[in-house]
Amino acid sequence: MLDFHRNSSLSPLSSYKLRRKLLMGTMAIGITVVMLMKGVSWSLQHHAQTVAQQAADANLPQIDTRVRKYEETQLAGVVPVTVQQQVGEVDRSQYFPGVQPEMLTVIEDGTMANRSAEFKAFLHMIQLLHSTPPEKFEEFLKGKPENTPLSFAQLFQQASHYRGKLIRIRSTAKAAFPQKFRKNDVGIENYFEIILETPEKYIIKAYVLELPTDFPLSKVHEDRSYDQINAEVELVGFFYKQVAYHTQEDLSLAPLILAANLIWNKPKPAEEKVELTWADIATYVVGALLFGVGLAAMLIWQSGGWIRHPVRERREPTPEELANLAHQTLVLDSPPTAADFQTPASPPTPSEKPKEESS
Repeated sequence: MLDFHRNSSLSPLSSYKLRRKLLMGTMAIGITVVMLMKGVSWSLQHHAQTVAQQAADANLPQIDTRVRKYEETQLAGVVPVTVQQQVGEVDRSQYFPGVQPEMLTVIEDGTMANRSAEFKAFLHMIQLLHSTPPEKFEEFLKGKPENTPLSFAQLFQQASHYRGKLIRIRSTAKAAFPQKFRKNDVGIENYFEIILETPEKYIIKAYVLELPTDFPLSKVHEDRSYDQINAEVELVGFFYKQVAYHTQEDLSLAPLILAANLIWNKPKPAEEKVELTWADIATYVVGALLFGVGLAAMLIWQSGGWIRHPVRERREPTPEELANLAHQTLVLDSPPTAADFQTPASPPTPSEKPKEESS
């Protein structure tokens, strides 16, 4: 009897394994490609940011803060002003209540902080800071241009405009030193000298009366170097003058701010930022590629490998087989019925006699 049912070249189980292998292999290749693209994208972005930052730093206008440059060119806004210039050009209403602009005319830029001729004006503003609640300063600055944190260039190039005014600045405190106050009638004995550094690497100095209890202080070493604290701070105070200070090479100028206290913006705990080199990036790319290849190989090995199942050869029936088929009954698969599961009744044995019907 001939069987013309269709025979599949692959069993259902083998076909499922093949599809699974194809899916797993495709997923492994996709993961590898995504990881490679992410690595290349990150490296290009990092390189672009580095180049942009270098270009921005190169294009920043440089301000020479040396006292020699100050004396040679007399930068606008840095030269000392007279009484007529100070009082005639600035409205008294722009000053915090209690500030006397007439007392500020003795202040000269490009000089040291402790000038005897300026001590009366210096003590006047210190006393005002000591006796005024901080919220009064905040209330006065509301709606004024000085409420926006000022830059180094504004303070350096417009010293006469901001002298004695209440201002706000934000910067990075590089160092903090406790100092003894000169003998005075106010009763203040100590203050803190804060060295601030702007994003452009310029120096701003601040004399602060009080600091937060846990604010770090710098330790001075024998070679006159000091420990940097790198604290992000914000303070509201009076701009005093361009003060001269010693550097390793020369005398330089820095804006000097007088403040009662400061706000310490403590950073949130964060993971240390790691700078990656091109060698690190290449290592990650090669590692991702090897990971993808290894994952694909493992999946193929676990699924039995790429086994090709034998394919049964198909042929056309011969004329003799067709002729024999005409005289045979074609057997087709059909679903089982209840009759297929019934047990046929056995015939009675000779010893058994049929029961006579009762009359």
